[in-house]
Amino acid sequence: MSLNPYPLRDAQDAGPAARDADGAEIWRGETTFRWEGREVCRETFVAAVERLLREDPCQVALEMGLDMTRYD
Repeated sequence: MSLNPYPLRDAQDAGPAARDADGAEIWRGETTFRWEGREVCRETFVAAVERLLREDPCQVALEMGLDMTRYD
């Protein structure tokens, strides 16, 4: 039995290309976001935006440049 000096490589066997500021895996070809000086993966970004929407939707609207009206 001889070993092939040039084995076929499976892309799924490769590890992540990097890790984001929270330690989440970043894979080759994946879009990342630069937010407040930190690089974050898509899942981390979506989770943060969802949390902000629950906690302070008015702040999210301001960041998006939306007009808001409050009826008292």
